[in-house]
Amino acid sequence: MKDILLIILSISVLLGVPSTTFLMGMNLGRISVYHLTKNLVMIIKYSVAMYIIMPIVALFMLFLLPGYQEIWSGLYLVSIAPAMPLILKATLRNKHESGFALMWFVIAIILSVFFIPINLGIAEVLLKLDFKLGFLKVLWKLLSLFLLPLAAGYFLKHHFPDISERIKKPVNFINKTGLTALTVSFFAISIPVFLKSDPILILLVVCFLFVALIIGIIFGMNDKVNSPLLEASLLLRFPAPAIVFMQINNSVEKHAPVIVIYTLMGLILMNLSMKFYFNKRPAADVSQLA
Repeated sequence: MKDILLIILSISVLLGVPSTTFLMGMNLGRISVYHLTKNLVMIIKYSVAMYIIMPIVALFMLFLLPGYQEIWSGLYLVSIAPAMPLILKATLRNKHESGFALMWFVIAIILSVFFIPINLGIAEVLLKLDFKLGFLKVLWKLLSLFLLPLAAGYFLKHHFPDISERIKKPVNFINKTGLTALTVSFFAISIPVFLKSDPILILLVVCFLFVALIIGIIFGMNDKVNSPLLEASLLLRFPAPAIVFMQINNSVEKHAPVIVIYTLMGLILMNLSMKFYFNKRPAADVSQLA
C-alpha cells in the first residue's frame, strides 16, 4: 500500500505542481513589475529571512544540540528550499494582492537556484555534513516544476492569448486533480510516519517552525498587507530539493521523517497563523492595496 501511495504521490506532483505554476504564469502581468519596484526593500528582507536567516538558525541549533545532527541536517535541507505554491492560495484574500505574491514566489524560486548550492557548500565545508552536491538534478527539478511551466504560461498568455484561453479549462482540471491526489496521498503517507515518530523529533521540528514563524512576523511587521506571505513562505517549503538530496545520499530513511513532520506541522501552523491574521486584520489594510 505504501509503495502505491508513493507512486500516486510522485505522479500527482508531476501533474499538480507544474500545472499550478503554468496557471500562475498566465496570471503574471504588468502589475507584478509594479509591485516589485514598489516593494523592493520588503522583497530583500523576505529573501534574507528565507535563504540566510533560517539556514543560520538550523546551523546554530546544530552547534547548540549536536546530539540531534540528523534532525538539524534534515531541517537545514528544508530551510534552503523554496516555498510551496500552496502559500499563494493560503495568503491571498484580495485580487490586488496577487501581483506582489506571484512576483515574490517567482523571485524565491530563482533565488533558490543560487542559494541552494551556496548553503550546501557552507554546510559541507564548515560542518562536514554529508551533502553531495547534486545541484544539476535539483536545478532540473526547479526548472521542470517551476520556472519552465511558469515561463510557458506567461509566454502563451501574452503572445497567444486565444490558445491560452482554450487550454485554461483542461489545465485547471489537471491542476485540481493533481493537487487533490497530492493532498490525499501525502496525508495518507504522513500521518502514520507522524504517529510513529519520536516525540523529541516532533518537539524539535515544532520549535524550529515557531522560530520560523517569529522571524516571519519580525521581518514582515512593517508590511501590514503582505506579512502573512513571508510567514507562509517560511513555514511551508517545497520538499522536492530535499528529497533529491536524500535520494543522492541514500538518506531517505534518515531524513524523510523530518521532512514529513516539517511539512505536516508547517501546514497546520500556517493555517492557524493565517486564520489568526485574517481574523485580526483591520479593514483599512485591504484598502491600502487599491
